[in-house]
Amino acid sequence: MIYFSRVYNNISIKKVYYFLILILIILDQLSKLYIDKTIEYGHRIYITSYFNLTLAYNWGAAFSLLSNQEGNQKYLFMIIGIIVSYSILIILNSSNMTKTNNIALAMIMAGTIGNMIDRFCNGYVIDFLLFYWNDFFFPIFNFADIYISIGVILICFIEIKSLKNKKLSIIKKL
Repeated sequence: MIYFSRVYNNISIKKVYYFLILILIILDQLSKLYIDKTIEYGHRIYITSYFNLTLAYNWGAAFSLLSNQEGNQKYLFMIIGIIVSYSILIILNSSNMTKTNNIALAMIMAGTIGNMIDRFCNGYVIDFLLFYWNDFFFPIFNFADIYISIGVILICFIEIKSLKNKKLSIIKKL
């Protein structure tokens, strides 16, 4: 009876991560659709002295990497996105990782799928969040990029904390 309770509980928890992935993808896609329909390409809408909304199409990867290529990079990025998403799906389904780790993986998967949807439907990713300071402009990005970044940062913190705990454990044994 306890075994079935744990299995059911584990399945219920996983559904929460899948729901999080779905909600984040929907938010990402709705934000891109809204910006694409309401802002003219390249036009900047002033929000603050360091932030504007600006519609841009990113044919490359993060920070427009490979954006000047002939267009076949879209397939490379889609293959990478499929591999990343599939790997995360396997990890979410098979492991007993911490909730924070699973949330981080769910965020990375949502961001990856959000940008893959853009590539598949448009051939490019819609970016619109532009931060700058005087003449320094941070590369323009979107919510999917934020999800991926937060997920990676969370995993880095988890790993650093884990390594620190292992180091303390080894020192205590000495």
